[in-house]
Amino acid sequence: MIQRALSGLAVLVLFFFLFSGEGNATREFKVYPSQTAPEGEVESSFWNNYTSSNSQPYSFKGNPVSKSDLMEYSLELEYGVTDRLTIEGYGDFEQPKGESFQYVGAKAVLARYHIFQEDERFWDTSIYLEYSLPNEAYNPSEELEARLLLEKAVDRWSVRLNPILSKPVSGPEVSGGIELAYAAGIYWRMFHTFVPDLEFFGEFGELKNSPKHIHYLFPGFSVNFGTGWKWESGIGMGMTSESDRVIIKNMISYSTIF
Repeated sequence: MIQRALSGLAVLVLFFFLFSGEGNATREFKVYPSQTAPEGEVESSFWNNYTSSNSQPYSFKGNPVSKSDLMEYSLELEYGVTDRLTIEGYGDFEQPKGESFQYVGAKAVLARYHIFQEDERFWDTSIYLEYSLPNEAYNPSEELEARLLLEKAVDRWSVRLNPILSKPVSGPEVSGGIELAYAAGIYWRMFHTFVPDLEFFGEFGELKNSPKHIHYLFPGFSVNFGTGWKWESGIGMGMTSESDRVIIKNMISYSTIF
């Protein structure tokens, strides 16, 4: 177990080193399940977000650009160290309309740990810790994010809740307060391979200051092809004036056990 954990940590550090650098972090419209990957499983994923016409301010490489037709991409590598501990690494890319395709940043999930098994408690529970390197051109502060991953299955329905806390841990923003966000979803497991869902995402910022009001409603679905391949998709609708109007997200993943 120790050897497997050290091997997985080495892979994560190498991934993080190769993809560290300047940039924003691609917005992560994902509600994490409480379940972790099986021991020895490796999953690779390709994420894509497309933002339609939008008037929100946006900075790319330090310059203000239009957010309309923004394409965001992320490559993810996940490894099951044990049946209860998963680690992950991400490399993020962006391409605003009329701009070149650019690498913009990286982050590492230091731990996604399964605390309570299904039916052991009312909520099936995991914890999630994510670390982001500083991005000098956009945000020179390192950031630590913590999520509580809660899930409850009732008959053919599943409910997931991800309350999120984040805090700058270095740089000029280190004196800032803790920011609050959330991700949540309802999933209808009526069919074996096709799962319709309704997901919710939002940000409040620092509650002691002027809070943000960024909220999205994402109807969508996932398809499990049964050969290690999975496709998740959804159309997000901004629910406030501070939100983007429409976002289309897609994620294709492949998993196998070594």
